[in-house]
Amino acid sequence: FVEDFPKPEHNLYFTGQPGTGKTYLASCIANALLDQGRIALLLTMLQFEELVSRYRTLQRSFGAKPEALAEAEGAYDLLLDADLLILDDFGVQARLLPEPLSELMMLLQQRKIRGRQTILTSNMNLRDVGKHYDERLLSRILERFAILPFLGDDLRLRKGRGE
Repeated sequence: FVEDFPKPEHNLYFTGQPGTGKTYLASCIANALLDQGRIALLLTMLQFEELVSRYRTLQRSFGAKPEALAEAEGAYDLLLDADLLILDDFGVQARLLPEPLSELMMLLQQRKIRGRQTILTSNMNLRDVGKHYDERLLSRILERFAILPFLGDDLRLRKGRGE
């Protein structure tokens, strides 16, 4: 992935049980790209919701300070323009956004238009994505992402047991 970066439609969906190394591998990819001078962001879904919620709230606010709005807009634009965006724990929701599906669909569409790569890590299998969000988002993931299942036991639990 790093050697071929950037490659159009080179997006990854890491799926598997907790502790199988999804976030670890995504972090390694991000660090390798940062070493190349690229912009790579790793956000949990909760951080994503917080960032977008803050930006949307400031957009709708009549009394928003211009500096605060500009800062929130800059952070949002970074989501769209970063060479690589990793959304960790895809499917976890803080319920901060009134329309989380719309925000995700727009984000993925804008990143596609801009030729930017995305990695999603999730404990959800693809069937669960369709149930949790809807079939439109599942369809886009199947179209644009290579699905990589992570198998095995929870490495954190094994480490905790001294294995």
